Amino acid sequence: MKKKGMARNGFVVYALGVIDEMERGRRYGMAQAYRNSVKSLVQFTGSQRVPFQLFRFEMLKAYEGWLLQEGCCENTVHYYLRNLRAIYNKAVKEKVIRPRMNPFLRNLRYRKSSRGIVPTAVMSGQYYPTMPTTRKTINTIGVRW
Repeated sequence: MKKKGMARNGFVVYALGVIDEMERGRRYGMAQAYRNSVKSLVQFTGSQRVPFQLFRFEMLKAYEGWLLQEGCCENTVHYYLRNLRAIYNKAVKEKVIRPRMNPFLRNLRYRKSSRGIVPTAVMSGQYYPTMPTTRKTINTIGVRW
């Protein structure tokens, strides 16, 4: 993909190039996932021209709220955001845009643990007086495996 001048064309044009590249590589599932995420972003902004500079934490929070208001479940919201973040990170990696403070980092509501994705309230001990450290202590507080 040609990198020069892509940032000027905006996020949607770049994303469509990434999607075409994936389809040429026969990665149809990911291409469709990216297409759905970009389509949703275009509906939110009301414009095909979405500059990379628009990607700020505040815009992503507004987008997240809009998706929830439109009736999307949280899994769908995180799915769209994850795909948009992958495209954004690909643009940074290919030097289409300069790396700056990543707007997606502050948007995380969940943290990964060794047992999968756990809400941050559980990770901080909000639900339990002390966080269990072993499987045995987890079972004593009533969590089934």
